[in-house]
Amino acid sequence: MAVRLVFYAMIVAFLLGGLTGVAINMAKRRGLKAEIPMGPFLALGAALIIAISSPGVTSLLAP
Repeated sequence: MAVRLVFYAMIVAFLLGGLTGVAINMAKRRGLKAEIPMGPFLALGAALIIAISSPGVTSLLAP
């Protein structure tokens, strides 16, 4: 189960980073070659998955 949660955290981090990159490029604040650090998104993705997978939240989400 832990490997699955790490996989989910990576997917969430990738999506958050991608959406942020698109938003920054659409705002024309940086060029297309701008570097956006992935570390904060990995931490945020892990925090979200930990929060969602806690026993209290999963019991609320279960049918």
